[in-house]
Amino acid sequence: MNTDLLNILKQIVAERGDSILSEPKIVSAFLSDLARDVPKPQKYALIKCLEHKFAQTLKNVDKAERANCKQKLAKKLNEEEGLDIVLCGNTIELLTTVLVSRRVVLEDERNKQRSNVLDTLEKNQVRKGIVKNITEFGAFIDLGGVDGLLHITDMSYKRINDPKEIVQLGQEVEVVILDFNDKKERISLGIKQLHPHPWESIESELLPGAKVTGEVRSILTFGAFVDIKEGVDGLIHISDMSWTKKIEHPSEMIKKGDKVECVVLAVDSERRRISLSMKHLEDDPWDSVENDFQVGAEVKGKIIRFIERGAAVELTRGFEGLVPVSKLGIDYIKIPAEAFKIGDEIPAIVTELNHSQRTIYLSAADYFKNHPNELTAWKTAHRPDMNSTKKKKTRKGNVK
Repeated sequence: MNTDLLNILKQIVAERGDSILSEPKIVSAFLSDLARDVPKPQKYALIKCLEHKFAQTLKNVDKAERANCKQKLAKKLNEEEGLDIVLCGNTIELLTTVLVSRRVVLEDERNKQRSNVLDTLEKNQVRKGIVKNITEFGAFIDLGGVDGLLHITDMSYKRINDPKEIVQLGQEVEVVILDFNDKKERISLGIKQLHPHPWESIESELLPGAKVTGEVRSILTFGAFVDIKEGVDGLIHISDMSWTKKIEHPSEMIKKGDKVECVVLAVDSERRRISLSMKHLEDDPWDSVENDFQVGAEVKGKIIRFIERGAAVELTRGFEGLVPVSKLGIDYIKIPAEAFKIGDEIPAIVTELNHSQRTIYLSAADYFKNHPNELTAWKTAHRPDMNSTKKKKTRKGNVK
């Protein structure tokens, strides 16, 4: 038996422990040299010596698993290592032993790590871990033999759609232990809890009257929510979007993702609500409306929408005027949309400035009293669609 080779192997094992036998490439290269240089009797003795070392470790390893590992290893040695499978059958058996033993050793080490982590685990404890897996609802963090779940809602105070906005696979992260069950089988982790909640200092940072800029996060029928800072958003109510425009839906003014400047109206940290305003970025133009519009003055504006009682007209400085259906200058029109369309220009006279309703009332009929020569052309241009009117009056079933 080649005692020199045995001594070398024993020395390597003594210096590095069983881990050397967990590295197939090193052992494979070593035994590949044996296959070329060592006589069969000595090689066989050395192999048996190594196998004996793992005999106790492998006594509980499933035979089917061992056979499967051996088959895969044989193919690997043929393709990658270039060993002669026929002449080195015992070598294959040994390397199979090494590979199977590697898993046993690693599992044993991991169980020790797991036991150590679980014995010292406490709530509110800060630990470091490695991102092991990422799913749509969060990420699993390896704390050292023990996995904990970092839920997407515990990653950041701001709203995120994908955990990858915060963590990446293989990244080392610092987390806080939020909770775990009695058996410590389910561990909840957090990142955002490492920092104070932004609402704790919001009242000192945002005072009424301050200007802020944020991104529109969502739009609802009654207003829009704007992200002011991480974990803090405010509401722009639809009534605080414009001094002059009659807004039916917030999307007429802004859309999701827009960057908007606002004024802080009020902060309620207890209820976690912030009221914002776009219109307060400027003075209320109704305070000086008489400087722009006077009763009896002639104006022109374009129709921006139809309402039940007439047509809304866009005027200068963002003001809107209302032309009642009876003041459109065509007596027989009952539904403005039958004779007019969005964008049509209407000449009119200011008949009333109603401050309480914040409405400027207009009359096209009064305008044409002052300009009778324009009335005929006006009526011709806005003749109702008779075919449409007849269809509406004809009973359903008789319409052709």
